[in-house]
Amino acid sequence: MGNAYGSNQFTIGDDTDLDGLTALKGGAPAKTDEIYVFSGAVLTITGDINCKLMKVGVDTGGASSTASVIILAGAALGFATGNGDGLYIDALGDFTMTGSTGSQCVMTRASGESDYFGLQQMDGGFHVQDAYIDYLDYIAPVDATFELTRVSMTVLFSATTILTVSGPLAIASSEITSYGNRWALAIYGDATMDIFSVLKNARMCMACSTQTLVFDDDPDDIGEDNTPIVSINPPLGGSKSRGKNVGLQGRKIAVTGSFKTENSGTDRLVTHFLKMKYMAQLKDTFSLTWDEGVISKCLITKFSYKRTPDNVQERFYSFEIQEIY
Repeated sequence: MGNAYGSNQFTIGDDTDLDGLTALKGGAPAKTDEIYVFSGAVLTITGDINCKLMKVGVDTGGASSTASVIILAGAALGFATGNGDGLYIDALGDFTMTGSTGSQCVMTRASGESDYFGLQQMDGGFHVQDAYIDYLDYIAPVDATFELTRVSMTVLFSATTILTVSGPLAIASSEITSYGNRWALAIYGDATMDIFSVLKNARMCMACSTQTLVFDDDPDDIGEDNTPIVSINPPLGGSKSRGKNVGLQGRKIAVTGSFKTENSGTDRLVTHFLKMKYMAQLKDTFSLTWDEGVISKCLITKFSYKRTPDNVQERFYSFEIQEIY
């Protein structure tokens, strides 16, 4: 297909690297440039690069085709911000960052930018190792093979408080932290997370094929013996939180807490309660995420109701999640 540059657009149809981009333009790519990689091409980034937009697996006309972008150790990819552009990974696209222990890859906003850059689409592959990712705004759900190994990722969720992942998710020795309010991760594909990984600032989220419930009201301490808590069963985890040991059979998580209405009547309270009750009765498997782990397949095995919305503005719940295979 060939490679070309014009009107602030790189069209990459053949394999090339950062030197090739610089030669096409007559200078280094800048944060006013758009980069399209398609038609089986592999773009290898060996040093620091800035751009406004990067589309992997799609041409300027929107046609899909296989393509790959590879960021090598020590290289940094910077994006312009606040313009609705950012990173697009099409269904046939693959994006890889391969750093090393002493030479991380970096993806962040370009120098001089003060906003976040958007992850506009992620439908292909996202494989990141030994990297640091910052100022990334998740605007689109993830329907991709999503792999993080020794990665620190600090992100914003501006379009929704839920990050939906439909494809396989594998996190090893990595952490994902939200900039702002607590967030939830809904998993519809297989998920694994090792003992050294963590989802920071995350809410518990329960999901099945048709419903997602985010526990978005923190329980209040009301001075009762059964003060609402979220706890991991000690016999399964000992002194170490069992929630971090994803991928081991037979895990259970006991969850107690409450939904609290705040000057808005009982509508919100009843909605949460009815949704929990509906999900508990479904003949379906669930995924469960919380701030220390993920269970990809589970069932509600115990569900007890405490009080009713008619006599208190706080609805207590207590149930058990049992992992299944």
